[in-house]
Amino acid sequence: MSQDHSENELKIQIISVKKSDKSVLRNLLEYYCYDSSEYLHWDVNDHGKFEYPNLDTYWIEPDRYPYFIKVDGHYAGFVLINKVFKILKESNGHAIAEFFILRKYRRNKIGSIAANAVFKMYPGWWEISPIMQNKASFDFWLKVAKENAVEKYYLEKSEENGLQKQVIIFNNS
Repeated sequence: MSQDHSENELKIQIISVKKSDKSVLRNLLEYYCYDSSEYLHWDVNDHGKFEYPNLDTYWIEPDRYPYFIKVDGHYAGFVLINKVFKILKESNGHAIAEFFILRKYRRNKIGSIAANAVFKMYPGWWEISPIMQNKASFDFWLKVAKENAVEKYYLEKSEENGLQKQVIIFNNS
């Protein structure tokens, strides 16, 4: 599955990650884990790498969808979607498990365009649970949820592994 979008003459694509491209996603996950380690207190393993434990499940379990985000043909990030909920119990819903945009592409609407494109691909209930300590991430997701919610969005508090999360829930259909 692939979705193309243009903004300011940039070609933004949401492309399904094939199992043969898992190593590219794993490499991008290193940058994501590095950025997130500030909030999640993750450490590298004995080989100096971060370990993302659930990566293989995206090609094994149903209801898991990995996508690359490309800008003008270059890798700009990724989004991992699943149905692992903190609050929602809707079978027709989806959750953003991970979302990452490389620093070069941040603050120029590429993240918003990519997120909006993903939401259009999967209409229904959505759950996003950014870490409360990451104010920029929370503000980004709150803005995107407001833009995509048909009626209104809901906020619910959640705790996971000692981290406070503000879960954003909305319906875009």
